[in-house]
Amino acid sequence: MHDFREGMKELAAAILKLALVEERQAQASQAIERCFKMAEKLDHKVEMVASRVTELEKSEPQQNRAAEWVDRAVWAAASAAVMMFAAKSGFLG
Repeated sequence: MHDFREGMKELAAAILKLALVEERQAQASQAIERCFKMAEKLDHKVEMVASRVTELEKSEPQQNRAAEWVDRAVWAAASAAVMMFAAKSGFLG
């Protein structure tokens, strides 16, 4: 009878350890699931940023062209101002 009780105690201890292991595995599984969800959200954000960068890269040549036109217009206005100043000053015949 004593051996039976000792065996039952050992069996109860083993079942308790098994329950603890299962609980830890469940917690680890939940943590892994949370990590995957966060990774999916980050992946979605990276895709959004990539598409925004692509759109900006597409519009960059247009911006460069507009900047060139503005630069030319500024130089033309400056040249016209200098010529007008020169004409009013008598430097140009």
